[in-house]
Amino acid sequence: MEITTTLTAPILATDEVTFHVEFTSSKQSTLVAGSKLTRDGFECKLKKDVSTDYWTTTAKDLYVRPSAADASVDGAVTEDFNNAIANDGKDWIVYTKDEDRSSGDNLCTASSETDIKCEKIKCVIRR
Repeated sequence: MEITTTLTAPILATDEVTFHVEFTSSKQSTLVAGSKLTRDGFECKLKKDVSTDYWTTTAKDLYVRPSAADASVDGAVTEDFNNAIANDGKDWIVYTKDEDRSSGDNLCTASSETDIKCEKIKCVIRR
């Protein structure tokens, strides 16, 4: 699975952009018997490399599930994000670095305004 998130806004070279994405599946308990997962998701952070025009991407895997304390309360869920256990918390990965992307497909769409680095920026990660 590959997910691309895009922000259209004036972005400075000193900005750090974070996308926080959550999703749910009505089929989770069917796919994984006994699963208590309530939400799955990731954070994707983009920061401009200081010595090039490329942007560095980092991905953090997140999920929400009931804690042991919630077991006695019907339907209650503690809002606690945890790194995923599988793959040492690296279920979401940056498949292609910005500098390795084909020309014209970089993460930052350059702005024509003098003080603005990007008019649009995207994060592309895979699982």
